[in-house]
Amino acid sequence: MQKMASYKKNIEKIWQQAIKRIDIIVFLLIAIAALIEISTLGINRLHMDEALYSNWALHISSGTDALLHRTPTDKFPLISYIISIFLYCLETVTLLNVSPAFWHH
Repeated sequence: MQKMASYKKNIEKIWQQAIKRIDIIVFLLIAIAALIEISTLGINRLHMDEALYSNWALHISSGTDALLHRTPTDKFPLISYIISIFLYCLETVTLLNVSPAFWHH
């Protein structure tokens, strides 16, 4: 019986140590993921849709394709026309890209 009791105590100690290690491992994984996410913030300033809208806005504002006849568009081009007015402000591109999500409701 004493062997069984000491065996259970050993298992409980091992289990508690494993739980402490799991907490540390999970914390380290979250910290590494956060550092990776923060380090890549400045690489791509625009999302893919934002870059697409900005490209269309460049075509509109430069006059090469003001009505977007030669540019294949699969989305509503009104946003690109608005962006072409405020072309040099990246915040405008980002805000106008978020706004269509609210227009569908």
